[in-house]
Amino acid sequence: MSAADVKSPHLDAPFDIAGLIRRHAPGRALERDFYTDARIFELDMDRILLRHWFCVGHASSVPRAGDFLVVDLGVESCIIIRTQEGEVKALVNVCRHRGSRVCTTQSGRAPAGLLTCPYHAWSYDLHGRLVAARQMGPEFDRDPLSLKSLSVRVVEGLIFTTFADHPPDFEPAAAALSHAAGVHGWGKAKVAFKETFSMSANWKLGVENYMECYHCQPAHQEYSKHHALARPAEYVSVFRSPLHEGNAGATFADLRRAPLMGDFTGYDGNSTYFDVGPLSDFLAYPDHGLVYRFIPRSVRHTDMEVIWLVDENAQEGKDYDLEQLTSLWKATSLEDKKIVEWNQSGVNSRFFEPGPYSLQEGHSRRFVDWYLSELMDNRAPS
Repeated sequence: MSAADVKSPHLDAPFDIAGLIRRHAPGRALERDFYTDARIFELDMDRILLRHWFCVGHASSVPRAGDFLVVDLGVESCIIIRTQEGEVKALVNVCRHRGSRVCTTQSGRAPAGLLTCPYHAWSYDLHGRLVAARQMGPEFDRDPLSLKSLSVRVVEGLIFTTFADHPPDFEPAAAALSHAAGVHGWGKAKVAFKETFSMSANWKLGVENYMECYHCQPAHQEYSKHHALARPAEYVSVFRSPLHEGNAGATFADLRRAPLMGDFTGYDGNSTYFDVGPLSDFLAYPDHGLVYRFIPRSVRHTDMEVIWLVDENAQEGKDYDLEQLTSLWKATSLEDKKIVEWNQSGVNSRFFEPGPYSLQEGHSRRFVDWYLSELMDNRAPS
């Protein structure tokens, strides 16, 4: 193809998402607009991302009443908080007065059991009920002005929420997670470390990359020393994958590993992959686990948060060395950031044409097929 054959994008042309979907060639990657057009990103949010469940972290991050996490998805934000009764709640992080963010830090503890908006000091209890609003007059009714709440589920320590009023049935996912995460003792785990890797790339490029290991040998040399297979990418899936012979875990050699988790009595030479929805992926080893959270911010900005889990009784420096525990997946995540950003840079080009998937990219291909079917669903956001 010559430069004369390449057409500049028609920014003023009518937006025809149905036509763009129909033009998709089966077995090939998506066209450039799916990764670069802000209008498609808005459709992704409305028709897919705001309708599905996603993992927000581990319950050990909010152990006491008043402990909270702030979790974002695009322009939306929610507060994950522990109530006095021990319940985990999900509240929309938008004040019912003038719309300010109520919690402005990523985590913390509500002073005196109150969430207070920093703008005009409207205050809410741990269930989101409005309890104080200054100078509102004698006729003011607080009851209808609670923080809006979201559906939330906690399964084996993993917290899930959704911005949908009527989300998909979570029971199939809960059953799969109860078995997979339960065997690995994630309900009795704690967060050892977490880190966010910011990628200048569309969220789908990050997810597609995670769903295939065609890139593992050229891009992840240290990972390839330990792992023999890649992971699947079903809506709810669980998959046991072997490690290479002689590898007991996915860490650099000669480290002190954390105590074994769950039902394991030794290293069996395998790891377990499982996932829920389009943004949440999990990887379990006998002595530690990882939570991968993809966080779309805008059409070409995605955060990837990695959370390391260990047994709740494991002590850093005694039972495990934090640097050795996290080194492999820090290195791998930095490599993923680099190759996904290279991918985005190439896709941005007017010369980009979607190429065919390899035999080792079947899960990425299935993700794209699922994505397009979801995008064609033009119901109003639930």
